[in-house]
Amino acid sequence: MEWTVTIEGPDEFGEIQRAQVQIEKGFERLASGEIGLSIDDGKRIMSALQEFVVKEELETYALARRVCVSCERLRPVKGYTSRKIRTVFGTVVVKNPRLMVCQRCFPHLSMAFTVLGEICPDRATPQLMELTVRLARRGAACVTPSVIKPVVLLPGLICNERAHACPMIAIPPPDICRSLQIGKR
Repeated sequence: MEWTVTIEGPDEFGEIQRAQVQIEKGFERLASGEIGLSIDDGKRIMSALQEFVVKEELETYALARRVCVSCERLRPVKGYTSRKIRTVFGTVVVKNPRLMVCQRCFPHLSMAFTVLGEICPDRATPQLMELTVRLARRGAACVTPSVIKPVVLLPGLICNERAHACPMIAIPPPDICRSLQIGKR
């Protein structure tokens, strides 16, 4: 048996966007007592849906930022880079356009800037950062979507303003979580 989960909706320009995820459930899974969707099936569905929604939102934002606010013409695209955005449901790789400054409005300025750094400077969604802070408050773990490691808490420290102010911040012991640096995300 094959199940198809479909998400569809209009984008900012009125066009219907659609994504599908297929889950196969064979008779073997049913015979072994597995009824309904498994946790892995749910993770796969949510990860695919998150990837679709994040890509659509960021493409729309990049297109809107391409319009010069002064003369309302399209800025030229210098090139594209890829950017990894960490979400609660996994990492999504998106195209990140490098836009040139409008030569009509600023003829003596020749530079490019990336668009997605404006709305996602930490390369993580606010939901993931909030979840990380909440778990750190409880003393549970230093969490990324793929790694869970124990941490030590020091009271009285304040988190960075983007990660919401909190009375405690997770500071990992160097031998347990070497990859996380204090003050960096």
